[in-house]
Amino acid sequence: MLHKTYGVYLNGSWKRNAVDPNDLPAHIQYNKDFRPGRALIVDGVVLHQGYFSEEAIELFVREQLPKIDAGWTPTQSTAPYQ
Repeated sequence: MLHKTYGVYLNGSWKRNAVDPNDLPAHIQYNKDFRPGRALIVDGVVLHQGYFSEEAIELFVREQLPKIDAGWTPTQSTAPYQ
């Protein structure tokens, strides 16, 4: 099963990836280390809130994520990841 990840920037833009389970730990660490301001959401769970306040990223997850995630069922990894 592929993991759905979203990197979310303060300006509201985002990047989406389908991550192989074997790549997930490195993907999470890479995002924390090299994209510290970007929030990282994995399978609907905020793993890193970046520069977002807790309220702001929770609002994104509640209101925006369902819209951008609707109908996306990845069938292959999107490596190299964005």
